[in-house]
Amino acid sequence: MRGVRIRAKLTAMTSVLVAAVSLFIFVYFPGEFERRAMDATAEKARTVAEITAFASEPPLMFGDSLSAHDVFAGPAVDEDLAYIVLTDVRGDVFAAHRPEEARRVGYRAGDGVSSDGMVYRVSVQVERSGAALGRLHLGLSLRPQRESAAAARRAVAFVSFVVFALGIAAAYVLASFITRPLADVVEAVEGVAGGDLSRRVTASTRDELGELAASFNRMAARLEATRGELQTANDELGRSNTELEQFAYIASHDLREPLRTIASCIQLLERRYGDTVGDDGKQYIGYASDGAKRMRSLLDSLLEYSRVGSRGAGSAPTDVGAVVVEATLSLATVIEESEATVSHGDDLPTVVADAAQLGQVFLNLLTNALKFRSEAPPEIVIRAVRRGRAWAFSVQDRGIGIESGHLERVFVAFQRLHTHEEYPGVGMGLAICKKIVELHGGEMWVESELGAGSTFSFTIPDRAS
Repeated sequence: MRGVRIRAKLTAMTSVLVAAVSLFIFVYFPGEFERRAMDATAEKARTVAEITAFASEPPLMFGDSLSAHDVFAGPAVDEDLAYIVLTDVRGDVFAAHRPEEARRVGYRAGDGVSSDGMVYRVSVQVERSGAALGRLHLGLSLRPQRESAAAARRAVAFVSFVVFALGIAAAYVLASFITRPLADVVEAVEGVAGGDLSRRVTASTRDELGELAASFNRMAARLEATRGELQTANDELGRSNTELEQFAYIASHDLREPLRTIASCIQLLERRYGDTVGDDGKQYIGYASDGAKRMRSLLDSLLEYSRVGSRGAGSAPTDVGAVVVEATLSLATVIEESEATVSHGDDLPTVVADAAQLGQVFLNLLTNALKFRSEAPPEIVIRAVRRGRAWAFSVQDRGIGIESGHLERVFVAFQRLHTHEEYPGVGMGLAICKKIVELHGGEMWVESELGAGSTFSFTIPDRAS
């Protein structure tokens, strides 16, 4: 009964029980009435036959058949009497009352119901001082009993129908009474599931259903309070993130001007006094110049990271194949110098995204694959597969790989796994990629094995599906 409501189940089960009780009443009681009536008829027939047999002794002893008919006059008053036949020791009929009826039902066939079911037969021996004088055969009509049984069966059928109808009505009312609070709970649960945490259930009883309603109300109240707290925390977090982004943007933007001044002064110092400061001085000037360049790269990355959250309004159907080709062309010189191969299928899909930001993601991933390469020429493969209602993209390389304990760190801003001397950079590329992907409603992750290469994957929802 999967999918059937509880009220229907309770009504059905109760109806089956009521139907079984009604059927039992209809079958058992008329049968029991008929059985008892038959027992009473048999007892009556036996008693009347024995009394009549006792009274028939003198007529048989003296051969007086007229007296025998006088004896039959007493039982014949009973309307249920079907026949009486008195036979002598030879079995010949000595006297009879309604002999035709007796012969029709086979009075000599023995005790029991006749073949047509309308007469009960019985026979007793007539004797005197132990000597057999003959035999008395008597039959009682079963018609009154059959009529009474039929009337009783009709009455019981009516009672059974009334019991069944009342039982069905009572079952429906009882099921409704039991399930109405459950229906209220279900309605409230559906409301909460739909986001309306203000829904409550009115607990009108003090039984288990009332306890369930009270427990649900407490749960809903806690959920509502928790959601309010979460909303407050989310609002505060949103304000903090906005302030941090604004601070990062302002700081990176405003610091670029003094940094340019510092860099210009260092270049001017190197041109004018480079020949007079000696080797140590040149080394210090080189340190300062490299530091200024790294600071410029860091501020540029920070500014780009802060700008990501404020862009993305240009989302439109974007051919990912064209985006990948453009990113590859931007790195054509590096690809040629490193003898790298970049391959991708012709079945890259079209997704709804900001083309510039999506291009930046592929550009950063390709740049990392080319940068963190092994001694062998890099081999980079770009793939796209369906994952439910989204497209999953992956950029696979055979570079130096990443230790399993550092897989989460690579997406954190300014987190570097190598020194600047080993691999240049500020550690912002993957953080920017992840932020772009998340702003598009996707997720990003990496699978890697040290010395065997890495596979960076991300999803973009297929908003066209």
